[in-house]
Amino acid sequence: MALVSGTSNGRILKILVAGLALSGCTRQAAGWSEIAAARYLDHSAAQWLAWPDAQRDERTVCISCHTALPYLLVRDALPSTPKLPRAQRPAAETRLLASVDKRVQLGMVLPPYYPEQALAARGTEGVLNALILAHQDFATGQLTALTQRALAQLWALQISSGSQAGSWPWINFRNEPWEAPDSSFVGATFAALAIGYTPRDYLAHPEVQVGLRRLLAYLDAAYGHEPLLNRIGLLWASGRLPQLLTPATKSALISEIWRYQRADGGWNAASLMPDWKRRDSRRQPTSSDGYATGFVALALQEGGVTRNDARLTRALRWLKSQQGFWSGGWSAQSLNRRHDHGEFSGHFMDDAATAYAVLALTAPRNLEVATAALVQTSAQPSTICREVTRQPQRPDSPHPGAADTCGHSEMHR
Repeated sequence: MALVSGTSNGRILKILVAGLALSGCTRQAAGWSEIAAARYLDHSAAQWLAWPDAQRDERTVCISCHTALPYLLVRDALPSTPKLPRAQRPAAETRLLASVDKRVQLGMVLPPYYPEQALAARGTEGVLNALILAHQDFATGQLTALTQRALAQLWALQISSGSQAGSWPWINFRNEPWEAPDSSFVGATFAALAIGYTPRDYLAHPEVQVGLRRLLAYLDAAYGHEPLLNRIGLLWASGRLPQLLTPATKSALISEIWRYQRADGGWNAASLMPDWKRRDSRRQPTSSDGYATGFVALALQEGGVTRNDARLTRALRWLKSQQGFWSGGWSAQSLNRRHDHGEFSGHFMDDAATAYAVLALTAPRNLEVATAALVQTSAQPSTICREVTRQPQRPDSPHPGAADTCGHSEMHR
């Protein structure tokens, strides 16, 4: 028998197809599929590895902020990866980690990612490599020799003087949210997150303290000038390095974040940086998107908001309902321009949306890992103290005005 044998049946089939299209092929809010999400992430990472524009010297690849970085931060939170040696992990994850390893090992022998922005490319890569490898070591409570090398490269690239002292040179292709004029702050929050993943004995090293004080001073000076989306990244990092934000500043930041939550429970990325204009002069999207909602929900949980908060529950329910039924991923639109159908870069924001949505939905697991890592490294409290610059502090400063503030008991979650 034919599947569609007449006009009536043909109309029914069209209605069914239209219904799927109108629904966006998304899942019900009751649950989401980790396996489908893992499949999407592995596929997008494999595509990135195969993309000609991502290729670099010595068979390495560029570690992108939209695809490769969040993939390597999230993949071990999904099925088939936890506690497995690298050789048994998904092929895309293994290849990306091998690329990071090689670039850290070879260091300055390799040309920078972008020769036309050589110093900025070095700074960006130094931060991302350190973040990825420190994250890989975090659950063990010990740094490998390669991670220590990556961290040494991180500190060597930190700017030591001038208005940007304490930050890192950062690429700028006028693409929000990771490659724009204000993205040095984003890079600094990534660096803070990397440092937050290190054990306490590493943080106690005098040279690390010097770099950390410099970083805190930069974040202090820049905080009041950053759009909300960038400051949300600092909330995320403060879950691993609590001295990044005072309790009062953290509370004010969280209150500000809640004011931007939409009626459906999600957030819209463009609304979190309202002064940014697209290159194609089109209006920014206004609906909730997977990137903003996942990123915000992750940062809130890392910043101490629990799932007992009804507003967070609504955000997580929105995320669960928005996973693509067929793709397994989440979606978000570019803040910079419209992408043509089939254009490779058109799915970059979807890659980021999917990774951050999964990080938000699996956050309780990650916090359990953080607690276990703290137990392993809690023999001695850290000696990190903030010897902040003795300049007068602004009212919106994220740090206290005292000349020395220690957070030994709160160094890690």
